[in-house]
Amino acid sequence: MAAATAALSRNRGVTSVRATKGLFFVFTLLCLLCPASSRIERDKLKELREELQALKHAVHWKKAQNKLASDFATKVMDDAVLLFDPLTRLLRETVPEFTAMSELMENLKHFMVSTKAYVQKKMQTEAAETERFEEKLKILDTKLTHPEQYDEL
Repeated sequence: MAAATAALSRNRGVTSVRATKGLFFVFTLLCLLCPASSRIERDKLKELREELQALKHAVHWKKAQNKLASDFATKVMDDAVLLFDPLTRLLRETVPEFTAMSELMENLKHFMVSTKAYVQKKMQTEAAETERFEEKLKILDTKLTHPEQYDEL
């Protein structure tokens, strides 16, 4: 019995030493990995902020392009529609027997008006989409600048 007690106490001693060594090893790993993990998270956060700034710049550029394109397209189509009436009148005065051409001019005028409406609607849709994207970027910016207020990014 004494031998069994001695063996049991020896095993416990070895086990406790192993557990202590294991805990020390785990503690050492945690001490090394936590700062490294924090550094990686800071680097990722910095990278995300840089990408966010690039996206903000792209959105502002897209908004400016949309505004210019919308103004230009509207102006060109307005001018084209305004030209159809004098051209049709001039055509009727110079060649009254050629009615097919005046009908074509009227059809072209209606086509230009409907095309202008389509282009304006498309530009408005694109501008609204850009606005929605800009709002999402603002929310993401808030989450990146104040991450402690949010549970997850």
